[in-house]
Amino acid sequence: MLLVGTYAAFGGVTEAHQALESFQLTDSYSMLTNKGAPLSVFGHQGFTTFPVMSLGNTPANASGLNDTQGIFWAVLMGLIFGVGVGVLAQPQLAVRCMTAKSKRDLTKAVGIGGVFILLMTGVAFTVGSLTNAYFEKEGVEVIKAEYKPTITNQQIRDLYFKYDANGKLVGRPSEYVYWTDSAIPEYVNYRFPSWFVILFMLTLISAAMSTISGQFHAMGTSFGHDFYHVWVKKSSEKINAVTATKIGIGATVLISLALGYILPPAVIARGTTIFMGMCSAVFLPAYTGGLFWRRSTRVGAIASMAGGFLTWLIWTLFFKVSESEPLRICQWIFGKPCLLNAKASLTQLDPFFIAIPIAVALMIIVSLLTQPPEKKLIDKAFEGL
Repeated sequence: MLLVGTYAAFGGVTEAHQALESFQLTDSYSMLTNKGAPLSVFGHQGFTTFPVMSLGNTPANASGLNDTQGIFWAVLMGLIFGVGVGVLAQPQLAVRCMTAKSKRDLTKAVGIGGVFILLMTGVAFTVGSLTNAYFEKEGVEVIKAEYKPTITNQQIRDLYFKYDANGKLVGRPSEYVYWTDSAIPEYVNYRFPSWFVILFMLTLISAAMSTISGQFHAMGTSFGHDFYHVWVKKSSEKINAVTATKIGIGATVLISLALGYILPPAVIARGTTIFMGMCSAVFLPAYTGGLFWRRSTRVGAIASMAGGFLTWLIWTLFFKVSESEPLRICQWIFGKPCLLNAKASLTQLDPFFIAIPIAVALMIIVSLLTQPPEKKLIDKAFEGL
């Protein structure tokens, strides 16, 4: 409904894409910035053309930017590879898989899940881009916004979001850091009737509850069983594993709530790519080995997960400049935001590109060096495959 309603607002699919292509010729597009710099500086060529490919090692221009900070890397490494690969290894999906009642349920879920992923990502990316042309068509003003890293979400809304007497949007910020998280919500409120807004919100809440439920159970069980029951309870009998799991779930709920208040603007896309990249580095080799390789072992999976996580963490904190610079741990330890030359292309390489090969190697080597499970167990696990 969201996609159909969006295309209908332009009079058709072709008209919508033509309007989006023409948007880059407008004054509104020329005002758009990313962290204070025009989008063209980052290699942006409009919303219907892939960004200019940049290979780095070029001097910074007058704005202090160079090719490695281009949108090309954010799209390629973040949205395409980071999200595209990481979506396969989310822990809450593994929880759902393990709670399936039968193989038939899993088989049915494959088709539904494939269509779901296509619609969720495809509709979000398409509609998100088209909102720029839509608000231009509707005459919504682009307000020149100065980029300030320390500004709060409430200050952004007070300064750069304007509404008429009926609560309808009439002005939005030019700075994309201030706008990205609000684009879809503002568009839905502006374009669609109130009943659809309610339906849209209920759909989002139900999807969020399903995902959050799986994540909280995974994190709580990790604390209650993997950590407390295995390591702590050996020397303490004060609480049982079930109570410890409840404590773990409660702690993760409070931490998640706190993060929702303290994280900076435009963190949703960045946080999603970081999380999914970490999932692919830590879980994907172990999941793949456990599902498809008879010789894989428990010790090999643990070594793969530990090695993948440590590699991902080191590259994130000390080598990928878009993460290491704001986290400031590298600056605190070594006196510089990134251990690599900031103009080198490797500073934009997603950590999972480095971590996955290491995790795969550890999975194979350690599994071959350790005792495999009993043949009876292996035959039962791979029965019918």
